[in-house]
Amino acid sequence: MSLHLIIGDKLYSSWSLRAALALDLTGASYTEELIKLNQPDTRERLLKHSPTGKVPLLKTSLEEIER
Repeated sequence: MSLHLIIGDKLYSSWSLRAALALDLTGASYTEELIKLNQPDTRERLLKHSPTGKVPLLKTSLEEIER
């Protein structure tokens, strides 16, 4: 199963940091996509991945898991 984690800046989004740390601790193989927060295109970029516009979001080959 492939895992793809979409996160915001780890310095500004503690939820994103937590998700990344949790995956790191499991030892699971995953890819990470960073969306910089507080940018003019942030909302647009988030909505491409998540209808709620929130991060973190974990995409798997089976489904999407939101915070």
